[in-house]
Amino acid sequence: MTGLRFELHRLGWLGVALCLMAGLMVAGLVASHLEARRLATVAPDDPTAAYAARAREIATLLAHFPAADSRERQVADLLDAATASRLEVVGGRYRQTPLEGRVLSRIEMTLPVAGDRLAVLRWVDALAAQLPALSLSRISLNRAAVSEPFSGDVRLDLFLRDVP
Repeated sequence: MTGLRFELHRLGWLGVALCLMAGLMVAGLVASHLEARRLATVAPDDPTAAYAARAREIATLLAHFPAADSRERQVADLLDAATASRLEVVGGRYRQTPLEGRVLSRIEMTLPVAGDRLAVLRWVDALAAQLPALSLSRISLNRAAVSEPFSGDVRLDLFLRDVP
């Protein structure tokens, strides 16, 4: 204890005050660092303004996709547009798969069509305006002779919002 008294006496009151101040500064820095680490781990549960703004942007984007429970109506609209374009669509292959995150799902449709080539192109253009959540993956048309109508497959992907 005499060594500590000697050092304190040697520093004087000013030296002791400076040492205490330096210790308080180190303690404050450590406390702020620990608080920053705590806030970083709690950020998803306690959203900041930036996190909340990003969540609103995502919700607004997802609102543009039709709900999954309207699937039958969307496909019926697609087939009605084909009939209006004087195309014959008989049968088809449909496959629904959820996308990563399970917020959206995709219905892959391969539809056999028969009719005029321009009618197919008009139909696809009408679908783009009528169903913005629809994307064209492939058109494959062929005909045996020039006098015969075109026949082939149209592959479409319809994106739907999964409703919780």
